[in-house]
Amino acid sequence: MAVRPHTQTTAALVNLPDEIQLTTINYLTFQDLNSLSSTCQLYRQFLVPRMFKCIKLREHAKSGVAVQALIDKGYSAHVKELRFVAHAEEEDEGESDLEESGEEGSAINWAQEAADSQEDGDKPATDLLSSESEDVLSQLVRFPHLETLRIEFSFDIANWSESIHIFMDGETEDGRRKAERCNHWRKLMLRTFRSLTSNGPPLFSGLELINLPSVTVSVYESQEFNNFLGGLRSFKLNLLGGDNGAGWHINTQPGWQIWIPKIKAYFFDHLTNVETVIFEAPEEGPIGLEGQNHAPLPFAKGQMPHLSSLTLKCCFVEPALVEYLSQQLEARKLEELHLQHCHSSKVDYGDAYNSITWAEFFQALSKTKPRSLRKLVMTDAGCYPNETEIRIVGYDEREDDAEVKEVRARLEDGKGKGRKLFSYVRLDDKYGMVFPEETDNRKEFLEGKDQRAYDDLMGRVKENALRRKTTSVTLPGG
Repeated sequence: MAVRPHTQTTAALVNLPDEIQLTTINYLTFQDLNSLSSTCQLYRQFLVPRMFKCIKLREHAKSGVAVQALIDKGYSAHVKELRFVAHAEEEDEGESDLEESGEEGSAINWAQEAADSQEDGDKPATDLLSSESEDVLSQLVRFPHLETLRIEFSFDIANWSESIHIFMDGETEDGRRKAERCNHWRKLMLRTFRSLTSNGPPLFSGLELINLPSVTVSVYESQEFNNFLGGLRSFKLNLLGGDNGAGWHINTQPGWQIWIPKIKAYFFDHLTNVETVIFEAPEEGPIGLEGQNHAPLPFAKGQMPHLSSLTLKCCFVEPALVEYLSQQLEARKLEELHLQHCHSSKVDYGDAYNSITWAEFFQALSKTKPRSLRKLVMTDAGCYPNETEIRIVGYDEREDDAEVKEVRARLEDGKGKGRKLFSYVRLDDKYGMVFPEETDNRKEFLEGKDQRAYDDLMGRVKENALRRKTTSVTLPGG
């Protein structure tokens, strides 16, 4: 019997070494994987769990229908990560919202919504979340092996007509409820979180909120949402940033400054079982300290008692953070601390009045005699194309002076030895943008206090890691 061409190809492929097959498979698109999985039972058993390990859901009906079909065919049993992307364009205020929504059978009582809006003299906003996608979000039990839910808000607010100025003012409760009725992207956020909490306690361990706007959603204040957060093991919060195109950053908006401290009550206070937390502030609004265009970090003693790994991005070190980390270290809970593009500031800059140096930060953590901390990672990936260069000489193009040359020489000599240039910056009191204090960066680097304090803490961290590795080794006969 003649063998069909695709069978010959399959036979040749399966006879290759496993590592070559895996390398080849890694380059294939979903469509290619789908075709390959149809060639034989061996590939189908191997590829189907791989193909559906992570799936994406959008807010519109077409996406909801596609995911519903996937569930009906039983592929949801392979899903480990569900990524929901909620997209909103700037709304034309002249459009008719209810006529364009095209949605029927929504979980929200639109008749009551319309009546409430008419009383206020406003019309209800366009409903962006389709009933099909809402059904998926509200019945996550159909993904029995789901581990992580990622919710991304795709709002290009910086390019909308009001831009970041939609965060200009704080919001009353009545103003918030009106916004959730009459503003399309606010209503999308409300329905997304309402669908999420309708599942009851989470059946998965990890929640990631990406590009979260700094506005209050009514659901945040509900006991159902508090209970939901209490069931998580890992949590990532990435905040929406941006500027108005003319230099003013999001941290100049009073509404943003008012909302940031509320993260404590809305999220962190209720993460009673979480072990891993990633908190990412926007590049246009580093969080920490108090003063002009600053907002304090939302950490407090007693939060997240089981926390073992904390990652901070675009944050300032501050006394309240030291207190929180010290409590975790004294309780011998915190094992990993990752600082990505984080900064210090100084009181004499005039804008932040409760700042501490990097040396003070590291010394305070060392003082706790941290026996649990076995990993401390500091990276500079972030705002600037060449962070180290800007921190040494600033934004101008002047030629290197003797001090700059000395810094460069020591950095080059310290490659691979843990030598670092710790960041001191200030926030512009008008525009809110980050300005590296290159003079202090060079001065502190050459004096070496920060480096010595860092080296002392890292010495303890390395001892802890070695002790952990040694005690985890099973001895012969053990």
